Amino acid sequence: MSGDDGGEEDVEEAGDDGTEQPGEESPMDEFGLRGGDLTDRAGDPTAEPDDPEGDGSASGAASDDPPGSGGADADAPLSSLAASVDERRDRAVDPAEDELFDEEDVPEIDTEVVWDRLDEDEPPELPEETQQDVRVVEKRSYCEQCPFFSAPPDVRCTHDGTEILELVDMERFRVVDCPKVREDERLERL
Repeated sequence: MSGDDGGEEDVEEAGDDGTEQPGEESPMDEFGLRGGDLTDRAGDPTAEPDDPEGDGSASGAASDDPPGSGGADADAPLSSLAASVDERRDRAVDPAEDELFDEEDVPEIDTEVVWDRLDEDEPPELPEETQQDVRVVEKRSYCEQCPFFSAPPDVRCTHDGTEILELVDMERFRVVDCPKVREDERLERL
């Protein structure tokens, strides 16, 4: 046994332990995994042990954690957020907060009866409009000479029942029930 032979045996033994030798190609290379990237389960204290019986007891399936929590421990990312959400879910709802609105029973309404009533009802009678005598008159010959015409800047008639509706143009007003206009018409017919 020479020193060279012993060194080769050591190298072969080192290659057999699963570590990759320089220049050697790993079967995991085709998957994009390097030998150093793989977790050695025996050397990792956080790795779960294999479950040879297949009953799921080693993987934490019999845990008391609710489904969907994944058995998160206090060191997991966002564990404090998950804990506060779980706390809020478990907290009892205050009855005063739960009853912000009063619940009342409302009788069932028969829509057919409502529509029948609406169809039976006659339209409401509108008050009869008295025929208004609307005329367009020249403001100089009627309004500006009338004792019921208000002084400027107001433009209105102070006679009861008579109203100036609008200024049609610079020379004429639209008036309603003007007694002066009716009187002039009556005199013209004679």
